[in-house]
Amino acid sequence: MAKDRQGLPLAGATESAAALDRAVADYWGLTGDPVGVLKSALAVDPSFALGAIAVADRLLTGGFRGDHPEVTNALAAAEAAHRALDAYRRLGAGDYSAAIDALSSARSEAIRIGGSHAQRDIVAQTLIAATERSGRRRLARALRAERAAIRPSLRVKEAYERARANAA
Repeated sequence: MAKDRQGLPLAGATESAAALDRAVADYWGLTGDPVGVLKSALAVDPSFALGAIAVADRLLTGGFRGDHPEVTNALAAAEAAHRALDAYRRLGAGDYSAAIDALSSARSEAIRIGGSHAQRDIVAQTLIAATERSGRRRLARALRAERAAIRPSLRVKEAYERARANAA
């Protein structure tokens, strides 16, 4: 786990902790671009929720209004990351119903925390696993069908290609 300059643990990559330390030093030293440093870290490590909160803090204390798009985007990213973590905690605790609710919310917000297609697919697969463990088979089947339509397997892709070739 990454640690900041004081040795406190941080969620995120070691590089994110270094970026936070650099941004704090820039802020207190009235040098550099702490928001830019944090945004760069968030671009590499979207799960760095503390970085998103720090961006919102720097913008708000710097005079930006709370409804400014950069402030609302930073806060939304931090909230989405928090909800995703909560969903995984609930799943780990065996509270599948609450995990399903939280993962459903996290799935629709994954793009806000910089979720790549692969990261969003992991959330979808975890949601499917939670529905299966909860016994909600109809929902699990619907989620599997949705995932197959979005990310078809190689076998399904080959069948599409054969059908396209036969139609030509």
